[in-house]
Amino acid sequence: MCYFSPNFILLLLLIQAFLANCCIEHERDALLEFKAGVNDESGRLASWGGEKCCNWAGIRCNNRTSRVVKLNLRNTNMEPIYYEGNIPSKLTQLNNLQVLDLANNYLSGQLPRGLDNFTWMSDQLSSLFGYYSDESLIAMTKGLKLEYDSTGLLLWKSMDLSNNNLIGEIPREIVVLAGLLNLNLSNNHLIGNIPLEIGNMTSLESLDFHMNNLSGTIPQSISALYSLEKLNFSYNNLSGSIPTGYQLQALDDPSIYSGNPYLCGPPLETSCGSSGRFSHNNGNNDSNSKNIGDSDKWLYLFIEFGFVAGFLVVFFIILFKVKWRYTYFQMVDTVFDRLYVLMLKPKL
Repeated sequence: MCYFSPNFILLLLLIQAFLANCCIEHERDALLEFKAGVNDESGRLASWGGEKCCNWAGIRCNNRTSRVVKLNLRNTNMEPIYYEGNIPSKLTQLNNLQVLDLANNYLSGQLPRGLDNFTWMSDQLSSLFGYYSDESLIAMTKGLKLEYDSTGLLLWKSMDLSNNNLIGEIPREIVVLAGLLNLNLSNNHLIGNIPLEIGNMTSLESLDFHMNNLSGTIPQSISALYSLEKLNFSYNNLSGSIPTGYQLQALDDPSIYSGNPYLCGPPLETSCGSSGRFSHNNGNNDSNSKNIGDSDKWLYLFIEFGFVAGFLVVFFIILFKVKWRYTYFQMVDTVFDRLYVLMLKPKL
């Protein structure tokens, strides 16, 4: 059996403590590029300098590998701190990132390409091989503010870019991030379709795309998100029938899809036609058919009333106007005589 001296163990602890404050060079460069591209009037990013990026504001690293695992610059609205600028693609070089929270700022431009480089967000098990320092995290997910302790942080993977000014389409490679538990891109200006393969993000518990300009149909693959507990697609330009099946059956709150006038199917009252497209009957075919039938009845009633009224007008005029009566019957006799003569001519 091997024994290690107390001095050797102390040396290992000192080395680990030293490495915990350092960070990987290319990850530090990526963070500095992000800093250079944003307007930081609050000066909170003043600590972003030097070699030890693990001590920078909003940054946390893995204690064993010194890789950046959390970037949290959320504006909590408790003080006027916000960041204005773009999210550089180089930020995706933070391969071990588990938490990316830039919510409630004034970030603009498109979502960075290369999101599939977030390999720890892609892997559902990778976080089990590292650990954080003894701290907690306040996270907004499922519409609630939740606090995760150091143990919970081992498994927590989240991307929250909500309440910014981001534009463009949602990158297709985002569906590779199968380890994410929370994805929030709400309250931006995103356009285009929801990625067809979004059902590949099987770990998602909370998905929020509300208040954007997304269009097209909701992919059927979303029914494969068995862990989904919170969903919000409201106030977009989505259309077509709402997918059904599995976990979606439990998400039956109509407000999930409100503000999309061309969506149809349960849990909305708007029904879909045979082609699965929006139907204006609002799920009330029998009522509308009855209304149409009532309209036809009124139409026929007015026609009959007009005929009777016209007949009575002529009748009473002839009844009380003697000269008109004589003229009318004389005209009828003349027409009758002429018809009679025309009928007899061939026989003569």
